[in-house]
Amino acid sequence: MATETSKLEIVKEVKCSPHKFYEMIKYTLHHLPTVCPELVPGADIIEGDGESVGTVRLWKYVIPGTTEILEAKEKTKVIDDENMLIVLDICEGDHTNHYAQVVEKIQIIPKGWGLSKMDS
Repeated sequence: MATETSKLEIVKEVKCSPHKFYEMIKYTLHHLPTVCPELVPGADIIEGDGESVGTVRLWKYVIPGTTEILEAKEKTKVIDDENMLIVLDICEGDHTNHYAQVVEKIQIIPKGWGLSKMDS
């Protein structure tokens, strides 16, 4: 059985220091519903402290253009403060009808570093 791998990369410029933005992602990711409740109506920490490897969160999310609320369970696999990288394994949820595995890598790259930093 063949395995297909896809990659989606999003580049977004933010108006705060890279370190401050990384800390916000690392420590308060579960507060995302207060920032964009129309896309993420809920997030609960169901295991761990919400700030370290092993944390498990249950997300409720809406795909833009729809109204159906979907769910996904995600586990924090990697926190690399030196490279401002967080890796999340989306291990259960509604996406499993379409994808066997979803891994989300969030890396904060200060402007001017170039994308080659992500590939290393």
